[in-house]
Amino acid sequence: MKRSQDGMMSFNNFLSRSLDRHGSLELFARPASYQNPDSVGILFVISINPEECEKSGIPYADVSEIGVFQGNESEILFTTDAIFCINSVRPIADHYTDRLWKVELNLTENDDNQLKALIAHEQKENQNTGWARLSSLFLELRQPEIAEQLYKTLLQQTSADRKQAYYIHQLGSVYYFKNENSKAMSNFKRSLEIFEKIPPPNHHYLATAYMHVGNVHNQMREFSKALALYQQAFEIQKISLPPNHPHVATSLMNMGSMYCDLGDYHQALSLYQQALEIQKTALPLNHSNFVE
Repeated sequence: MKRSQDGMMSFNNFLSRSLDRHGSLELFARPASYQNPDSVGILFVISINPEECEKSGIPYADVSEIGVFQGNESEILFTTDAIFCINSVRPIADHYTDRLWKVELNLTENDDNQLKALIAHEQKENQNTGWARLSSLFLELRQPEIAEQLYKTLLQQTSADRKQAYYIHQLGSVYYFKNENSKAMSNFKRSLEIFEKIPPPNHHYLATAYMHVGNVHNQMREFSKALALYQQAFEIQKISLPPNHPHVATSLMNMGSMYCDLGDYHQALSLYQQALEIQKTALPLNHSNFVE
């Protein structure tokens, strides 16, 4: 993070922060620095400009009365879309440890053209209802049974082709998560058949369906079939997504992985390098994909 000063970072979940600096330092940051020799305590100090937040469309809310502390502490909740600029990374003087740091962040104004394009596309992609988002959240929280029941209920309540295809696809994701490959493949293929009949505005969903069918073939070690599907997804993404979109990098990595499994290491390396170049511009420097 010290090397990322003036760069961007984000948190991959909703971000709850307290206005009580002393409490945050003493209850969280300082104890974290004492846990073991490899742990570091970090106090994040976030500056926001309400007018810029409103203009950029990134919401935050005072949830003091309904948050974790139920009125006993001032608490601010940031959306998962929030992207921060790292202003400074400095040590905090402490008599007992040298592993305590203060990181000053500013909520970005989203005035970068590439950043604008990515945010606009992500907002367009994530126009699902509250129930659909809740279902996705349960899957992310590793509670697939609850997600499965919610998606089945949503599927019964809609007659729109796009929504039906989406819910069928998400059920496939649930079964894939549970290692039920046969059910996953069946649902992914059903959703793919519907998406293929829907006009071009649904290109994103079509590419995702191809990719996930490929994932099942990959898990079944059918690498050539998986590669062909990843290539189809990539061709769609090239015309439907911004060139620096993380999904494009994901497709490049998927294809690279298949070439690696098929023994074509030169082609695999080329694709991995292309994916890395996209990730350097499209993702915060602390993103887990850089580890991959």
